[in-house]
Amino acid sequence: MAKPSSDYDKFRWFNEARYGMFLHWGLYSQIERGELIMHTEQIPVAEYEKLADTWTVRGNPARAWARLAKRAGMKYMVLTAKHCDGFCLWDTKMTPYNAVQRGPRRDLLAQYVAAARAEGMRVGFYYSFVDWHNPDCQAFNDSPAARRRFVEFTRGLIGELLSNYGPIDMLWYDAIWPFNARTLQSRRLDQLVRRLQPRILTNDRSWIPGDFTTTEGRIVPSDPGRNWEACMMTNDSWGYAARPSCDWICPRDILRMIRSVTGAGGNLLLNVGPKADGSLPAQAEPLLTAAGNWLAQNGEAVYGKMDRRREPLNDCWTHRGNTGYYWCTVCYPRGRFAIGAVERRVQSVTLLPGGKSLKFKQEGTRLIIENLPARNPDPIAQMPVLKIIFG
Repeated sequence: MAKPSSDYDKFRWFNEARYGMFLHWGLYSQIERGELIMHTEQIPVAEYEKLADTWTVRGNPARAWARLAKRAGMKYMVLTAKHCDGFCLWDTKMTPYNAVQRGPRRDLLAQYVAAARAEGMRVGFYYSFVDWHNPDCQAFNDSPAARRRFVEFTRGLIGELLSNYGPIDMLWYDAIWPFNARTLQSRRLDQLVRRLQPRILTNDRSWIPGDFTTTEGRIVPSDPGRNWEACMMTNDSWGYAARPSCDWICPRDILRMIRSVTGAGGNLLLNVGPKADGSLPAQAEPLLTAAGNWLAQNGEAVYGKMDRRREPLNDCWTHRGNTGYYWCTVCYPRGRFAIGAVERRVQSVTLLPGGKSLKFKQEGTRLIIENLPARNPDPIAQMPVLKIIFG
């Protein structure tokens, strides 16, 4: 493969995408108590392995996932190719513990890649280094022979993932215990990854920095100049769990997360855990669609290369050049209100959606806006945006 022309080309899609879909799906989805059930309930390997023969998948669910991701305003997808339980969703030659030789009897990863590409999504694979099914992983720190076998097993699996499905945009590592960069031979592995997929992006969970920083369950910006992403849940579980509706977030929660990552120059990878048959929980579609409808109207405040937040007072801002977007996330300010700590001169203020021009004046660092409509103009999430052009 030809090398990418520049790092800007390599990172451009990631910096402009802003928002992606994370999918945790595997044998554990049948139990409906989350992706770590084998560990948390200490299920023996022989007992857990029986799930490989009872797993049935209805049709090609990845098509529905990808269509929903597009409606939701997402630009990329990441699926758990192999989680900690060791079951592989693709036609691997490294282990018979896979979706082609067991249960579903098909290459689920191939279906996912085709569905994502059909909807214009960038494609990512999640890969867990930990493998509770492989005895060499359990003996990794105690047996040099087991360690050598497991490192080559890992290289073989990742080599397949990056050789058999065309261009892959992201390799999302996870589960780094009990390894370290030396014992896992992380730099040698990274050389393999770059040789097979020169344009791929990797996260920082292989004991070396990778291309971007990942934070889990919290939004914490990386150091300036470092690409970053926050992965977050739509409920209290990554893999499917039969959670009550009160455990689910709402569209305003999603938009607040998007605002926070956008304002700090990062991305949001938002998780949905499909049921065992591949169907999505009933709460997922209306939740993601509502947020997507809002983004369709207000996307200029989100997508594309954005600047890190300049206004010091709060995180209600996103910025691009001389344009600032102030998100009314707490409550809709009817009539007259002020934004504090605005240190630049303002040329115009308009209301999104719709583009209504608003009257304003500046008194020191206060920007006072005087003719907001009495009724909230955003029926989707009650979260309008003020577009402010600075001089």
